[in-house]
Amino acid sequence: MLISFDENHLLSIQNPSLAQLKPYSYTLSGWSFSSFDKEIFVYYKRSRKLINFKNLGDGMQVAYLKSDFLPLLSFDKEILEKTLAMFHAFDEESGQKYAFLPSFSKNIDSFQSMLKQSFGIECLIEKRQGGTFIYGLTKEFAVPNGLAEFLSFIFSLILLYGKIDEKDGEVLGAKAHIPLFGVRNTLEQELISSFERLAEQGIFISQNLLRNQDKTTLQFSTNDPELLRLFSRWWNEGKLIGEQELVTLKFDQKQAEIRLQLLDFLDSLDSTQYDNINEIKTQIQSGLLKFLK
Repeated sequence: MLISFDENHLLSIQNPSLAQLKPYSYTLSGWSFSSFDKEIFVYYKRSRKLINFKNLGDGMQVAYLKSDFLPLLSFDKEILEKTLAMFHAFDEESGQKYAFLPSFSKNIDSFQSMLKQSFGIECLIEKRQGGTFIYGLTKEFAVPNGLAEFLSFIFSLILLYGKIDEKDGEVLGAKAHIPLFGVRNTLEQELISSFERLAEQGIFISQNLLRNQDKTTLQFSTNDPELLRLFSRWWNEGKLIGEQELVTLKFDQKQAEIRLQLLDFLDSLDSTQYDNINEIKTQIQSGLLKFLK
């Protein structure tokens, strides 16, 4: 039998005795994938086990191997200003174009201070009857192009419409709720397609849509360790004096635990049945491992 990280990058064993009748499909961490039946490694209720792929169920985590790491990316501050301008309108009486932030709930004074001091964006934000309005932006919204711009866009959406969840500075995850309506309804499919492309590169963001008459809200969240390390670094580079610095130590510890679990699992196998265990061990030791659920 062959043990390998399969076409979906999941640790599995090709067992010729298993019937190959049809592919089975799942969605984990916002990523949809399918495969024919095989034995697959899962982590479930704090223990490791082999199960048939067709029996993959709720609460089970699979081991995903990513061979290449995210490059050292810098936050594109222009993308933040463009994201601020994502919703805009024109005042026919004054002849002035303005942007607005639908469903904005953050403190305006501290948010405006952050924009100026951390990102060099000078604008006027006013909250009055009818919503939260922005004046003085120099950029117009454009759909991001390429990995660096898109991740800067996701981070900008989190700053505007979401938050990084943390406890005592230790990052737990990140999420946002994006209201989409009018001209921005078309952004829905662009975002979902971009999330799917990220998943193909081993970067995972879960999302779902809430529809209410003519309004759509896109919710997304992530606990992908690569993304959270990147977003934590960007946050720390731009944070105001006195704000909490973010760390990802628990994710690093989890990474080490995953490696040990997988290596221990390989050591428990009868090596006479497999001729490539050492090769798989090398992949585990050199690649980036993630548990998806």
